Amino acid sequence: MKILFIQLPLQDHSHGYINGNIDYAPAVISGFIKKRFPDIACETLPAVIANFCSDEVIVRYIISESPDYLCFTSYLWNVERNLHIAERVKSSAPAVKIFFGGPEISSGSYALNEHRPFVDCFITGEGEWFFGRYLSGADINYSCINKNRIALQPPDALIAADEIFEPLSGMRLNAMIDGSVFLELTRGCPYR
Repeated sequence: MKILFIQLPLQDHSHGYINGNIDYAPAVISGFIKKRFPDIACETLPAVIANFCSDEVIVRYIISESPDYLCFTSYLWNVERNLHIAERVKSSAPAVKIFFGGPEISSGSYALNEHRPFVDCFITGEGEWFFGRYLSGADINYSCINKNRIALQPPDALIAADEIFEPLSGMRLNAMIDGSVFLELTRGCPYR
C-alpha cells in the first residue's frame, strides 16, 4: 500500500510564500503511520514539484507514482487548487482513494459547500486519529454534508502527546532551501 501526501503553497508570482510551505502535517502523519504500520509506504510530493510546478505536472507526477491513497492537506489558500488537482487525478486514476484533511475541512468550508464526488473522504480533527483507526480497521463515525463523506473525530478522542511523531529527528521533514527548519512547539492554532 502506498500513501502520497500533497501540500501545496499559496500561489504567489514572487514565490515569497514558498518558503512558508513547510510540509509539517504530512511529515508528522506519515511518521505516525510508518511507526504503527511499517509495511505502508508513505511519501510526500517533492518540494520542488509542490512549490514550482504547474497543476499539469503535479497531476502527471501523482499518476506516475500510482498511489493507493492521495491525501491533501487543505488550508484556506490551497483548497480550491487541491480540489482541481484531485478531480483531474480521479478522472485519470479512478481507483485511487482521495482524502482531504487539514484546517480548512470544517463546517462551512468551501470544500464542503457542494458535492465533491471525486473525494472519497473529508477528515476533521487529527490525521493521526483518522489513520490510526482507518488503517487498523477500527470504527469511524462518518457524517455527510452535501453528499460528502466526512470522518468526524470525537472531541474526547485526542491522541496522546507522546504519540505525536517528531518529524525532524525522525528524518521525515526536510530543511528549507536556506537550511533552516521550523519546529512545532504546540499543537493547534494559538489564535483559535
